[in-house]
Amino acid sequence: MEDVASALALDRVNQYRAEGRSREESIVLAGRDRLRPILMTALTTILGLLPLALGKSGVGGWAYYYPLARTVMGGLLSSTLLTLIVLPYINYGLENVATWAGRVWAQSAPAPRSVAAAPPVA
Repeated sequence: MEDVASALALDRVNQYRAEGRSREESIVLAGRDRLRPILMTALTTILGLLPLALGKSGVGGWAYYYPLARTVMGGLLSSTLLTLIVLPYINYGLENVATWAGRVWAQSAPAPRSVAAAPPVA
């Protein structure tokens, strides 16, 4: 679920970049646009699992699901934080590296050689 949210957030950044906005402005606007849907999705699932995570009741008296609920809640919480906080920094850093690599690649290109004119054919 969160990988889709990450993809949508990055897609939104790319849409703003295609409109001609700066890198920083695109990241901030995409974060603002995607904040509410990401938080709503994660929080509704976490709150829905809360009774199961707090209770120690089992199914049929022997199967306990509270460890699973706690694990899913922890995964959702961590992936939400990663999507909202870490992903924009990774995107920004990778764009810096790509820009730097493009400049290095362009500077390392050999100088064009001049081609001597062929002698006229008589």
